[in-house]
Amino acid sequence: MSEFEKKNKNNNTIKSKRYILKKKIKEIERIIVQIDSNTMDELDIKTGDVISIRGKKESVGIAWPSDPKDNGLGFVRVDSLISINTGTDINNTVEIQKVEPAIAKNLVLAPINSKLQVNPKVEIFIKKKLINYPVTIDDLIFFKIGINRIIKFKVIDLKPESICIITQKTKFTIKEKFENQKRSLQIKEAKLRDIGRNIIRIDVRTMKELFIEAGDVISIVGKRESVGIAWPSYPQDIGLDIIRIDSCIRMNTGTDINDTVEIQKVEPAIAKNLVLKPMSKTVKMNSKSEFLIKKELIDFPVTLNDIITLSPKPNQKIQLKVINLNPMSICIVKEETNIVFSKITTN
Repeated sequence: MSEFEKKNKNNNTIKSKRYILKKKIKEIERIIVQIDSNTMDELDIKTGDVISIRGKKESVGIAWPSDPKDNGLGFVRVDSLISINTGTDINNTVEIQKVEPAIAKNLVLAPINSKLQVNPKVEIFIKKKLINYPVTIDDLIFFKIGINRIIKFKVIDLKPESICIITQKTKFTIKEKFENQKRSLQIKEAKLRDIGRNIIRIDVRTMKELFIEAGDVISIVGKRESVGIAWPSYPQDIGLDIIRIDSCIRMNTGTDINDTVEIQKVEPAIAKNLVLKPMSKTVKMNSKSEFLIKKELIDFPVTLNDIITLSPKPNQKIQLKVINLNPMSICIVKEETNIVFSKITTN
């Protein structure tokens, strides 16, 4: 038996092969696995067969012949969706294998990039589009609506919990929203360029796993909860399970370097009312400085009792404490937010 052959429970030979993952030229998100003709013959794979593709995680795709120029080069081509679902970056190795999918009895999907108004018509429409679509638990499914809109679904429940295919008999449920996952990471110092920008540098792999995109608002919980803006890590930090935050975020979370915090993507409410109090008695507020601060705060995420460091003028730093916030949750400041500055009282 070759290194590419295995035995299943019934002692039938199952052939598989390890290949380098390459990106397809066109990002069409159709979970197609382009395989060279020699490999398809060797593994008894036909066009349209369901393929198990295993990297850090197992996912699934549909076999399709590759361009003849790829023959013998030792790689398969996939789109970014399969790369995400297998937890495998381009140019890493995956194992492919033809499988016979079970019929999905129950399937539960939840949108991860938007809240969806679910009704029977929506469920019927989406199910119709997904007939004969292969899935595994925890897979992402990209569903295109219209020309530009893509809804990203996650498979949060599947029966049986194996590689399945969706049919007319599949009981189909769509949740209105996905409950975001959390991750515990160790704190490291922010780079100089990020200090004062309320940035949380996160490993790009962690961002993918938690469905975080650059610019998303992130809850960060240490001894206290605070908030920041997600940004991809520096290349040298990939795989280290760390985040980089500055002293202001550490102060707001009651943490220090090398402490562990829990991060999670959140959907902030729009702040209706925000009351700020200068931390120093030497800060003199006037209409001009208030205007500059309000302008700098647009799209800034806040939580109650946060201390915010701003630079409304060159070489000027002002620290303000959030002493009142409505609603009293993680919020984002917008043009319509009513911002009030509280005066420092002296004895």
